[in-house]
Amino acid sequence: MLQGVGKTMRRLDGVSQMLALVVVAASVLAWAPGAARAAEGVAGRDAGRVAQLPRYSASGTHQCGSGNRSCIVTGQFNDCNEAMSSLRTRDCCATTRNGGSSTGFALNYCIPESFRR
Repeated sequence: MLQGVGKTMRRLDGVSQMLALVVVAASVLAWAPGAARAAEGVAGRDAGRVAQLPRYSASGTHQCGSGNRSCIVTGQFNDCNEAMSSLRTRDCCATTRNGGSSTGFALNYCIPESFRR
Protein backbone atom coordinates (compact mmCIF):
# COMPACT_ATOMS: atom_id res chain seq x y z
CA MET A 1 0.00 0.00 0.00
CA LEU A 2 2.79 2.45 0.85
CA GLN A 3 4.48 1.66 -2.47
CA GLY A 4 1.34 2.75 -4.28
CA VAL A 5 1.38 6.06 -2.44
CA GLY A 6 5.04 6.56 -3.33
CA LYS A 7 4.43 5.89 -7.05
CA THR A 8 1.51 8.30 -7.05
CA MET A 9 3.58 10.95 -5.28
CA ARG A 10 6.40 10.60 -7.89
CA ARG A 11 3.93 11.27 -10.71
CA LEU A 12 2.80 14.56 -9.15
CA ASP A 13 4.68 17.81 -9.65
CA GLY A 14 6.44 19.52 -6.72
CA VAL A 15 3.57 21.75 -5.63
CA SER A 16 1.02 18.93 -5.80
CA GLN A 17 3.34 16.65 -3.79
CA MET A 18 3.70 19.28 -1.11
CA LEU A 19 -0.05 19.87 -1.01
CA ALA A 20 -0.75 16.12 -0.77
CA LEU A 21 1.76 15.74 2.09
CA VAL A 22 0.25 18.66 3.98
CA VAL A 23 -3.29 17.25 3.62
CA VAL A 24 -2.24 13.77 4.78
CA ALA A 25 -0.19 15.12 7.70
CA ALA A 26 -2.98 17.48 8.80
CA SER A 27 -5.51 14.67 8.65
CA VAL A 28 -3.38 12.36 10.77
CA LEU A 29 -2.50 15.03 13.32
CA ALA A 30 -6.03 16.39 13.61
CA TRP A 31 -7.68 13.00 13.97
CA ALA A 32 -5.75 11.53 16.91
CA PRO A 33 -5.95 14.41 19.41
CA GLY A 34 -9.48 15.29 18.35
CA ALA A 35 -10.71 11.74 18.89
CA ALA A 36 -8.91 11.53 22.23
CA ARG A 37 -10.38 14.84 23.38
CA ALA A 38 -13.86 13.79 22.32
CA ALA A 39 -13.60 10.49 24.18
CA GLU A 40 -12.17 12.26 27.22
CA GLY A 41 -15.04 14.76 27.20
CA VAL A 42 -17.67 12.04 27.21
CA ALA A 43 -15.88 10.05 29.92
CA GLY A 44 -15.27 13.16 32.03
CA ARG A 45 -18.86 14.34 31.77
CA ASP A 46 -20.36 10.96 32.75
CA ALA A 47 -17.68 9.81 35.19
CA GLY A 48 -19.40 10.95 38.39
CA ARG A 49 -22.96 10.44 37.23
CA VAL A 50 -24.97 7.55 38.64
CA ALA A 51 -28.36 6.69 37.22
CA GLN A 52 -31.09 7.66 39.64
CA LEU A 53 -34.14 5.59 38.92
CA PRO A 54 -37.32 6.56 40.72
CA ARG A 55 -38.41 4.48 43.67
CA TYR A 56 -42.08 3.83 44.29
CA SER A 57 -43.88 3.76 47.60
CA ALA A 58 -46.78 1.32 47.62
CA SER A 59 -49.46 -0.02 49.91
CA GLY A 60 -51.88 -2.91 49.61
CA THR A 61 -54.69 -4.48 51.64
CA HIS A 62 -55.12 -8.20 52.26
CA GLN A 63 -58.62 -9.46 52.97
CA CYS A 64 -58.41 -12.04 55.76
CA GLY A 65 -60.70 -15.09 55.87
CA SER A 66 -64.40 -14.85 55.13
CA GLY A 67 -65.11 -11.97 57.55
CA ASN A 68 -64.41 -8.31 57.13
CA ARG A 69 -60.95 -8.42 58.67
CA SER A 70 -58.05 -6.95 56.73
CA CYS A 71 -54.46 -5.90 57.15
CA ILE A 72 -52.21 -3.49 55.26
CA VAL A 73 -48.74 -4.08 53.82
CA THR A 74 -46.41 -1.36 52.53
CA GLY A 75 -42.99 -1.08 50.95
CA GLN A 76 -40.66 0.65 48.51
CA PHE A 77 -40.05 -0.78 45.06
CA ASN A 78 -38.41 -0.16 41.68
CA ASP A 79 -41.75 -0.10 39.85
CA CYS A 80 -45.46 -0.74 40.43
CA ASN A 81 -45.38 -4.22 38.90
CA GLU A 82 -42.77 -5.26 41.46
CA ALA A 83 -44.86 -3.62 44.20
CA MET A 84 -48.00 -5.51 43.19
CA SER A 85 -46.36 -8.93 43.07
CA SER A 86 -44.28 -8.42 46.21
CA LEU A 87 -47.06 -6.99 48.38
CA ARG A 88 -49.47 -9.71 47.22
CA THR A 89 -47.11 -12.39 48.56
CA ARG A 90 -46.66 -10.65 51.93
CA ASP A 91 -49.67 -12.21 53.61
CA CYS A 92 -50.14 -10.30 56.85
CA CYS A 93 -53.35 -12.07 57.88
CA ALA A 94 -51.49 -14.52 60.13
CA THR A 95 -50.49 -11.55 62.30
CA THR A 96 -54.10 -10.44 62.89
CA ARG A 97 -56.03 -11.37 66.02
CA ASN A 98 -57.85 -14.37 64.51
CA GLY A 99 -54.98 -15.43 62.24
CA GLY A 100 -55.80 -17.12 58.96
CA SER A 101 -54.61 -16.43 55.48
CA SER A 102 -55.35 -13.90 52.78
CA THR A 103 -58.38 -14.50 50.58
CA GLY A 104 -57.95 -11.37 48.50
CA PHE A 105 -55.56 -8.52 47.80
CA ALA A 106 -55.93 -4.98 46.47
CA LEU A 107 -53.20 -2.47 45.71
CA ASN A 108 -54.14 0.78 47.46
CA TYR A 109 -51.55 3.06 45.86
CA CYS A 110 -48.20 3.08 44.09
CA ILE A 111 -46.61 6.51 43.75
CA PRO A 112 -43.11 7.67 42.82
CA GLU A 113 -41.05 9.19 45.60
CA SER A 114 -39.78 12.72 45.03
CA PHE A 115 -36.07 13.13 44.38
CA ARG A 116 -33.91 14.95 46.88
CA ARG A 117 -31.01 16.86 45.35
